[in-house]
Amino acid sequence: MKLGATALAKKLHVSREAVYRAERSGRITREKDGKFDLEKCKKQWMDRTQPKVGGIHERTGCEPSKSKPVNDGQRYLKAKACSEEERARMLRLEREEREGLLLRKDEIKKCLIVMIQATKQRIMGIPKRLAPVLVGVSDARTIENLLFQEIESTLSQLSEKGF
Repeated sequence: MKLGATALAKKLHVSREAVYRAERSGRITREKDGKFDLEKCKKQWMDRTQPKVGGIHERTGCEPSKSKPVNDGQRYLKAKACSEEERARMLRLEREEREGLLLRKDEIKKCLIVMIQATKQRIMGIPKRLAPVLVGVSDARTIENLLFQEIESTLSQLSEKGF
């Protein structure tokens, strides 16, 4: 199937600019009629272009090397090395989690929710606990001291409790 640059870009799931760059660099070629042969370009693209996401190889997750591998054996060794690096990284993370050096995000969220709910409950209870005491008090300084003592007591109980 013969296609223009825009149609080829859609078929390859890349931008039109990427097609033009690949053509300028010689990674893909046009036919004599000025169109791109889809099957030929797909093969050229796969053989001559390393898939990247943000500078990192999509399949291996490794940074691309400065010198391209010359043959399939070197590509295999490079991919194997990247795979081993990723495996070692995952094992290190699992070990650190078992040793208690890492915490799971969902566990932290649950703990924070419990802490916030307990704090809210204690603080919302202050008016109910202080209302009977403050009924007969008319001195602003005394009211302020009682409020301060109750808030300090509440916060102290929360910190001692350890949630």
